[in-house]
Amino acid sequence: MIKIRKFIFYSNLILFILWTIGCQTVDNSEAKNVPRIEQEIYPVASEVVEYNNLPERLKLWIETNKLPETELVKAFSIDGKTYIVILLSKKDALNYDVQITEVYDQIAIRDNEKGSPLTSAIYQLKDMSDINNETEKNSPFTIVKIDGHTSEYIQLQRSLSTDELSDHQQNTNSQSSEVNKSKTVTTSVSGSGIAHLIPVETLTKEGKTKQ
Repeated sequence: MIKIRKFIFYSNLILFILWTIGCQTVDNSEAKNVPRIEQEIYPVASEVVEYNNLPERLKLWIETNKLPETELVKAFSIDGKTYIVILLSKKDALNYDVQITEVYDQIAIRDNEKGSPLTSAIYQLKDMSDINNETEKNSPFTIVKIDGHTSEYIQLQRSLSTDELSDHQQNTNSQSSEVNKSKTVTTSVSGSGIAHLIPVETLTKEGKTKQ
C-alpha cells in the first residue's frame, strides 16, 4: 500500500511540475521515445465557507496562524469534508483580497494509460489598494469546502501578483521544495505563476495539525 501511494504521489508530482514549466508539443518524428502526456479535467463541486460556519477546530487553527510572514496554503479533512484554506501574508493582506475561483480533478493520461485524479484549485489575488469602498474590504483568508472525495494531495495555483512579478523578474526561474515532517510540500514558481502541492491533513480538537 505504501509503495502504491508513493507511486501515485510521484505521478501527480510530475503532472504538477509539467504545469509550472509549461508543456510543449513534441514532434514524434524528432523524439519517438518521448511519452505522450495529456490530461482530462472534471469540475468538482465546492462552496466558499464563511468564517462563522467553519468547524471549531479549523477556526482555532486560523486564529493561531492568520497573517503569516509568507502566504500559507493548507488542506484539512474534517468530518468527511475537505477544506482548502489560503491565508495571505501580513504584507499582502494590506493590499490584496484572495479568492478561490475554480476546483477540479485532473487526470494525467500517459500513452493512453490514465493516472489517479489530482484535485486542483485555481485562486487569485485581487489588488484592493486603489479601492476606497468600505463595503468591499479585503479578506486576509479564504476557505472552500468540498463534500466529496479528494486526492491525497491537492494542487493550488495562481498568477503572480504585480509585486511578485517585479521581484521575480530579478531572479531566474526557481523551483524549491521543503519537507514538513513526514509529508512533503512542494512549491514551484515559473514564468508568471506559482503552484503548490500540499497534503490533506487532519486537525485535533485544539486546532493543532496531527503528526
